[in-house]
Amino acid sequence: MLLLVSSFSFAEELNLICEGVVDQEELTSSFGTTTSNTQNGALTTNIYGTETIQFKASFFLYLDMDKETGVLELPETMRRPGAKVLKTDLTELKVTDKKISGKAKFNAFARHKFNIDRRTGNINYKFADSKFNGSCMKNDIVENKF
Repeated sequence: MLLLVSSFSFAEELNLICEGVVDQEELTSSFGTTTSNTQNGALTTNIYGTETIQFKASFFLYLDMDKETGVLELPETMRRPGAKVLKTDLTELKVTDKKISGKAKFNAFARHKFNIDRRTGNINYKFADSKFNGSCMKNDIVENKF
């Protein structure tokens, strides 16, 4: 009797939930009217600056470590207003013993970069005029909480 043992290749999947704080820069402006000795009489002055807004956020990363592919799922608070796409495939995904890095492309102009330290779980994620700093952990729960 001949016993054949086939070798199964299992892809190493890693589902992460990343929680942290977003630092989002927003353009602010103020204006005022001043009176000067000109024929027009009034001069309007606009002053522009930036203001950093912070808020808590969490998002999901679904990774296939062997194929170096994955999907990023963001909450609406981390996308531009009116954005319909909240999930995207990852590009340039690189997995080493110490680090996971890659890019997410939501459209022709939006390329978001992230780096995760596999030893600590710390993540840095840059998108548009914002930064996310937080921590990732395995998300083994496959069902919704409620």
